[in-house]
Amino acid sequence: MSGRPDETTAGEAPGTASSGTASGPGVAGHAPPNGVGGGPGGAAAGTGDVAGRGQAGDESENAADAELVEHDIDAALATAERERDEYLDMVRRVQADFENYKKRMVRQQTELLERAAEGLVTRLLPVLDAFDLARAHLEAEGSPEGKALLQAAGLLWDTLAKEGLERVD
Repeated sequence: MSGRPDETTAGEAPGTASSGTASGPGVAGHAPPNGVGGGPGGAAAGTGDVAGRGQAGDESENAADAELVEHDIDAALATAERERDEYLDMVRRVQADFENYKKRMVRQQTELLERAAEGLVTRLLPVLDAFDLARAHLEAEGSPEGKALLQAAGLLWDTLAKEGLERVD
């Protein structure tokens, strides 16, 4: 208790002292020694005035408390909404980063496959040149081995053409 006369603690009636001693007849929560007044049916002289002033003070205190609670709730709600918006923005950024990551990985894998195919074709160029020289010598002979070799060279060129390689003479 802060010492304000209009504050009460749990189980205490408004207008009573927190020391636990009764200050006389008409104090709520304490019956007078003779049993007169303070009860549900009987009121001691002058207690109506004290109770009326206590109720008015309680109502204004309750209104002030309600305003404080409402202000606290509004502040908590505003904080929660701000945090929600921050987390939502963070989730959206993470989603966008992940989508960009997936696209970058697909692009890098495609480039890697293209470079791998490029390296293979580069290593096959001497083989293709050798087939061309063999064709020049074997076309005149007409041997069955020469025809088989020329067919193999044709299959290799067709396969490379399907992969996008064009012959440049």
